[in-house]
Amino acid sequence: MKDTNTSVKTKVFNWIIFGLYALVIFLASSRPLPAEVPFFSHIDKLYHLLAYLVMSLLFLRALKSSALGVLSYLIVFLTCIFIGTAIEFYQEAIAGRDSSFWDAVFNGIGAVVGIIIYRFMEARDDT
Repeated sequence: MKDTNTSVKTKVFNWIIFGLYALVIFLASSRPLPAEVPFFSHIDKLYHLLAYLVMSLLFLRALKSSALGVLSYLIVFLTCIFIGTAIEFYQEAIAGRDSSFWDAVFNGIGAVVGIIIYRFMEARDDT
């Protein structure tokens, strides 16, 4: 019985971590952009890629014990795209922010890279 409780606690913990991370992304996206000039132009695209790479990894970890199989990758990709696009539209209403098609593209690229990394980690664990 203890293993079942541990398993349930782990699942709940993974979902909480994913939810908190998504909240952090939303809150960070709600702040006006700083006035400083970045070290190199378009560094924000790297931030988008990394943020959604991590989001997809956390989401896949939360879904790990589900019986969705390969479908979980599609669900994660589409959900990350939805969240990223919704946040881009939301940013239109934030003073000092704007939405960007390219930000949404890099959100999706980050999600795909995260899924690929997860697949490699999964394959390594199977050996």
